[in-house]
Amino acid sequence: MMWTSFLSCDWGSTAFRIKLVSLADNTVIESIETDQGVVAIANKQIPDGRDRQALLLDVLIQAISELERNIGDRLSDVPIIVSGMASSSFGLVELPYVRFPFSIHPNSLIYSKYVNERLQNPILLVSGMANDYDVARGEETQLLGVHRALGIEDYVCLMPGTHAKHIKIRNGKVIDFRTFMTGELFALMGQHSVLREVVTSASHYPFEEHEHAGRAEFLQGIDDSDNYPLMHGLFHVRTNRLFGRMDAVGCSAYLSGVLIGNEIRELMQWQGDDYAPWVLSGRDSLVARYRTATDRIVRGNFQSRQVIEVADCTVQGHCYIYDELIANQ
Repeated sequence: MMWTSFLSCDWGSTAFRIKLVSLADNTVIESIETDQGVVAIANKQIPDGRDRQALLLDVLIQAISELERNIGDRLSDVPIIVSGMASSSFGLVELPYVRFPFSIHPNSLIYSKYVNERLQNPILLVSGMANDYDVARGEETQLLGVHRALGIEDYVCLMPGTHAKHIKIRNGKVIDFRTFMTGELFALMGQHSVLREVVTSASHYPFEEHEHAGRAEFLQGIDDSDNYPLMHGLFHVRTNRLFGRMDAVGCSAYLSGVLIGNEIRELMQWQGDDYAPWVLSGRDSLVARYRTATDRIVRGNFQSRQVIEVADCTVQGHCYIYDELIANQ
């Protein structure tokens, strides 16, 4: 069957994103984003006579109905590609992880067709990747889009987020990756530790909204990530406020600088003498912060390293999957 569009669904732990994508030019026609992530749904009390899969299907069906209302057309037979936590033990169907090394191509991933009488749409679930110490669901699809856009074979892909990923690619194959809980630690420190009394309550980094507010403190945090051990540097957030050196906005920015700076320095140690380019991919606001940190740390260590920015490529990864696994079937 020939389709003119498909639905790209990125279903994470805490967020649900679905986008109607034109196959003519791979652009997004309409999109919906909610906080109905897979784990968030799993933590809800399940009504009698229903199961978790039914609740997940409710979310998907309601989102498709809303898209139909927005565009004024039916989407009942449009294929859906779903990546992220939908293939986890909390999701629609649990699929195993692809193991290393593997080529960055849709055929290298583990995927499965999903059929349910409540939906007429053909659905393709895409599973994640794992090594002996780390797992990822969703980033493998984003990496497909990154790799297709780049056209290079050797690099390290840095994906900022709640659980940031550092992925090593050599000769077009994923050979290793690591996970850093940078975003989650920022939220935990700011909301559930002694630091909650000295930082802003906002979950975002301060200078997203005001270009200069907190920027100097963010840079200071990056520098101090090299001057003090992480556990000691975190307490400086409190003393910076206590001694009047920073206000709440500055303390939030300083905290983010310490955490991101520590993560980037760990990446440098992991690579050692390997100077393959760093590729930053993710939401614009996050990538901007990481770019500030990487540039400052690379210059401070007198390194010559190329840093490349690529937009969040999840949709493009789904387009790659569509071309290879659906259109060619």
